[in-house]
Amino acid sequence: MGQYRKKPVVIEAHQWFKNGDHPQDGEPSMEGAVVRYFRHPVVPGERSCEHCGAKMHDHGWIDTLEGGHIVCPGDWVITGVKGERYPCKPDIFKQTYDATGPMTFGDAIQALKEGKRIARAGWNGKGQFVYLVPAASYPVQTGAAKAHFGEGSLVPYNAYLALKTVDERVSTWVPSVTDCLADDWTSLD
Repeated sequence: MGQYRKKPVVIEAHQWFKNGDHPQDGEPSMEGAVVRYFRHPVVPGERSCEHCGAKMHDHGWIDTLEGGHIVCPGDWVITGVKGERYPCKPDIFKQTYDATGPMTFGDAIQALKEGKRIARAGWNGKGQFVYLVPAASYPVQTGAAKAHFGEGSLVPYNAYLALKTVDERVSTWVPSVTDCLADDWTSLD
């Protein structure tokens, strides 16, 4: 049997959390609404969703090419190559899709937590990138550290952000306000 790789296709998607969360949400009767309100009566002892555990009245409803589907809080709503829309569970979305375009700093922080390298398109120094160094410990190196922690001990340190500079060195890095507000971040991995 042959093996095939899915062609790379860029999709649009947004994560859905509750009714009214997205500007294109609408009432049950609204034609063209991306996610419509899922009208399910709230009753004592109401069962929870088998997929996410939330009460059924916390869900949305979306019409797809295959028929209607319930949208759980946290699901991604994807717009396909022909404009069709469908829900996707967060774990499947994470395994299937990577951000391709500019990201906000919040998206960039999430990419760092996933072990990815990030950079800004607006940086003058080409080849620079930021990565997350996890908390760990290292053997005592300096006289000040030896005096405090003791000869031969390990010095604990917190997680920090590191910048690989254009001259192939690494420095600790703290984002500027401009970096935090920028939306030209990209993931290099």
